[in-house]
Amino acid sequence: MWDLLREAQVRNFFSAPTKEGSYLTIRSLGALKFAILSILEYTGLVFLDNSFHQKGIAADPAAAVPGYILGGLSWYAMPFALATTMGLVAVALENTPAFPTYPRRMNTSEIGAGLVLPYAAQTIAGTGGAGAVLLLMFMSCTSAISSQLIGVSTVISVDVYQTYFRPQATDKQILKAGQWAVIGFAIFMAAFASMLHGVNIDLGFIYVSRAR
Repeated sequence: MWDLLREAQVRNFFSAPTKEGSYLTIRSLGALKFAILSILEYTGLVFLDNSFHQKGIAADPAAAVPGYILGGLSWYAMPFALATTMGLVAVALENTPAFPTYPRRMNTSEIGAGLVLPYAAQTIAGTGGAGAVLLLMFMSCTSAISSQLIGVSTVISVDVYQTYFRPQATDKQILKAGQWAVIGFAIFMAAFASMLHGVNIDLGFIYVSRAR
């Protein structure tokens, strides 16, 4: 890996945003901004996400605070370490025939679409690696979306529907309102994500804009 990254440094000297174009240093302003944003984002996710609040209510108070802190640190460690490791793997192996885009380098569209991870996994583990990444992303997305659906359906069915439209609503009516809220919000999320994809706004753009 060391030798491959040294070779990549020579090939990509002007594109690596680090000191002297080296991939073997942490002296990168962009990486520092990414690290700070990741700490704030992933720690805030644990403290503000409604699904964690629901788990905290059921937990012992003495265990809730350490659990939130450890959860925030874990949320930072997993994606940041995964991004760093697999990003370096992709840089090191993109000049090998096993890399999916060989002989060309990954373009900005592929990087912005998050294909660095599956490309690297496919290079070192074949189709099984790509399948593992697909499963990882599926579980991550469904976990995040399910918590959002629960939060939105609760707010709409109880805080909006029952409070302002039908104060005497039965449990069955509230449940029905929550179900329609889930369907409506799912359609909204799909449409909004399609709109972002259509105008070429990806996670890379969001991170860079927040860093600036």
